[in-house]
Amino acid sequence: MRARITQAKKTILIYGLTAEENAKLSALAEEKKIACKAVSDRETALTVAQLLYGENPPQGEEEAVDGKFAVLDGFGNKEREGTALINAVDASVLKAVRTPYNGGWKFKDLCKELKKEHAVMHKGKN
Repeated sequence: MRARITQAKKTILIYGLTAEENAKLSALAEEKKIACKAVSDRETALTVAQLLYGENPPQGEEEAVDGKFAVLDGFGNKEREGTALINAVDASVLKAVRTPYNGGWKFKDLCKELKKEHAVMHKGKN
């Protein structure tokens, strides 16, 4: 029996956009056959993997995260495709790629880490 390798579906987890921005990103993503999932405040305590692969992940306590964030998955070495879609809607969104390491992180914790890294990288540039 041969092992079957399946290509992961390109997916963008997005958080913090307005309803209009979500609709615009979803339409752009649909044209490119990319799944786009808006993360709600009730889902921020779930892990990145649960949000991406959980069929019916449990809902947690509502916890808002300050900012706009995106996690890209399944793009291989073509993350620029997903980044370009997000930037067409709002270039200020902080972006990350799902890795084996951060897949087990709670979404809210990954967002907080992205915010810290962004602050360090842009310290003194204003």
